[in-house]
Parts: sequence; C-alpha cells; structure tokens
Amino acid sequence: VATEERLEVARLEAEGYSTVPVFVDDLFRFEQLPFDLDELPATFSKFRKAVEKKPSLLPDRPIDSRSMGGCIPSIWADPAEWKEALEIPLDPSIEVPTHGGAESASGHWKAYLDARALSHYKQTRNAFQGPMQSSHLSAWLAHGCISPRQIWWDTLQYEQDLEANESTYWLRFELLWREYFRWYSRASDWTLFRRTGPSDQVFGFDQNTRRFERWKTGHTDCDIVDAAMRELNQTGWMSNRARQLVASHLIYESNLDWRLGAAYFESQLVDFDVASNWGNWAYIAGVGPDPRGGRIFHLNDQADRYDPDGSYRRRWLS
Repeated sequence: VATEERLEVARLEAEGYSTVPVFVDDLFRFEQLPFDLDELPATFSKFRKAVEKKPSLLPDRPIDSRSMGGCIPSIWADPAEWKEALEIPLDPSIEVPTHGGAESASGHWKAYLDARALSHYKQTRNAFQGPMQSSHLSAWLAHGCISPRQIWWDTLQYEQDLEANESTYWLRFELLWREYFRWYSRASDWTLFRRTGPSDQVFGFDQNTRRFERWKTGHTDCDIVDAAMRELNQTGWMSNRARQLVASHLIYESNLDWRLGAAYFESQLVDFDVASNWGNWAYIAGVGPDPRGGRIFHLNDQADRYDPDGSYRRRWLS
C-alpha cells in the first residue's frame, strides 16, 4: 500500500471499517520477504542477495486466467461510440507496443521468446532503438496486462527448454529491481517525493523554467538528450539507457530539481509506474538507494557507445 492508498485506508479505519491489503502486481507477497518493511535493505544489492540466497523464496506461480473460463463484459453497449474517440494517430515506425490487454501482452512476450531474443537481452537492453532491443514489457506490466510472476516463471522454463546464460538471468535481475523499488516506495512513504528524497542530502538544484522548457522539448545543447526527449514527446517511450541520460542531463547539466523530470515522465510515459519512475529518478539524483551518491553519465561517450552511427539521433532530430 503506497502513500495515497495508505491515507485512504487510515480514513476508512477511522470510520470503523476494517481493511486487508492485497498486493496484486508484485513478485513476492509481504510475508515471503526475509525482513520486515522497516528493515528493508538500504540498497538494491543487499535486497537482491537477501532474496536470492533463500532457495525457497520464489514468486508464486501465476494462475492461467484462460483456465478460469468466462470473461468480463464490456461496460460499453456499442464500442463504436468510443473507439474512434480513443484512436490517436501514431507514427507507424514507432517500435513500442501500442495495443493494451492481456492477449497483446502474451502475444508479444511469446514472440520475444520464440525469437530467442531473451538469450541476448543483457547485450541489447541498452540500445536506443530496435523492436527486440529490450523486452518492451514495461507498459503491459505497468497496466497489469501481464504478471511479473508470469515473466519470471517463463524465463525459468526457457532456461530449462532452450538455454540458460547471463542474459536469461538478467531479465529476472531487472524484475528484482522493479520489485525493490515497489517495496522501497512503500517503506519511504511520502518522503520519496521530497526534494531530498528519503535521504537527508541537500542539493542546490533549482526550478528554472526556461532551462526546464528546453530540456522537456528537446532543445538542449546535447543531441542525444534532444533525440530522446523528442522520442518521448512523440511516442510516450524511450529506452532505459536514454532515460538515465536525460535524467543525468537535467540534474547535473541543467542543475534542475530532479522532481521536475520525474513529474514530466509521469505525464508522458505509456509505461509510467510510480515506484519505478520516482525511485529511479531519486537514484540518479543521489537521494535514493545509492550509496555512491548519484549517477552522472558522460553523455557524449554514451552517445558514441550506443548510437555509434548516429542513426537514432538522425531519426528524431531530422
């Protein structure tokens, strides 16, 4: 239960109602964790080691909803009444999935596994573009169209049937990052949204409107940042590496309050997730679960490494 839900629970209980928290999109149930919430490890590394060293600690197997029969009826008498209003023209070259629902999620995930892209996930996940450069599951995860437990168990089955390597493990590693941020946000409560985050660090970042406008519209002095922000504004998506780079630029190059970037991402991302978004921004800013005190990326070096031919920048800046 996160900040707003906790306030609602407190209100209901004050009125005499009893409540039972149900965690529906986590890997682990609260009672499975080898620590109490107020003893949550201060870093992801310690969290990962704590859950991985306990062989009995595995996510519950997901229930196949198809075996349950029936379906949830539509609330719309005539889909034609609303379908046209919801259709937004999209660039046909956009690689991020644009169709929601469990069937779309399962179909995409099956295609990803059938192509054996999982076997190369660790090597390709930082690429800026390409339909198989990452799993592209984040939007479906954020909207509850696919379960993280389903993904976890499918990767184990993949390893049993086809091959196991560092890449097949790494997708579970990233699911653990997602899981850590979910519990971290619950443990941090409202302090996650402070300028200092859950930490007591004090930084001189400001909220200069002109610099922020240049950053969010993709008109900075850095072409890789500009390309990524324009992709975000046109598609609601950017790669994980691009998110890290634009965050580093906003915080350390533009010297802006990290929460401006987190809030803007919240308004734009098709895969927005409160815990992952705000947790990652706090992490980059050095006010979250990072003992090293923030992550500063050398943007030109990153562009040369992950966009060596400049095709990504040309695509979004032309």
